[in-house]
Amino acid sequence: KDCWSIVSDSVMFKKEKKLFNQIIDYSGEPPCARHGHSMVCDETGGGQLIIFGGCDDQGQFCSDLHFYSIENKCWSVLKAPNSETENQNYILNNNNNENNKKVKKKNKKNKNNNNNNKNKNNLVWPKARQFHSAVIYQDMMYIFGGNSNGYYNDLHSFNFETMLWEKIDIVEGLSTKPTPRLGHSA
Repeated sequence: KDCWSIVSDSVMFKKEKKLFNQIIDYSGEPPCARHGHSMVCDETGGGQLIIFGGCDDQGQFCSDLHFYSIENKCWSVLKAPNSETENQNYILNNNNNENNKKVKKKNKKNKNNNNNNKNKNNLVWPKARQFHSAVIYQDMMYIFGGNSNGYYNDLHSFNFETMLWEKIDIVEGLSTKPTPRLGHSA
């Protein structure tokens, strides 16, 4: 395959052997072939990889959130709501996925954030996008920027305890909001 092929394989680097191995022994629903997605690693609770967004091999922008449990060799997915009504149901009902229950249980002991003061109007799933940046900080995943049908300079956080996204409003005047961008790193 050439370097521009969109693939859906997963490989793991074995540091002690200095070898790449393809991950073929897993259960669950892996992400479709895509490019421009983000992937971060949460090292707690046996470790998990989290993939968000990207663009699939049909040119469709993605907004799904995939979790790969390194310990259990299992993929799970949170799919984005398709409408405002579905987004409200997502907020009210969270997600009943078994892996997500484990993630919630794992994070119950890590209550260092002020979730009680969150503005419920900001609980929205981020728009589908590619070439954004993502980081994990204090049991939250943050994404910034990217593009789909335009360039973004929005900031969203995903709470591993509640399994909810929040759009973070940047206070204009007190800080300088970065311009819309893609292909940057964090």
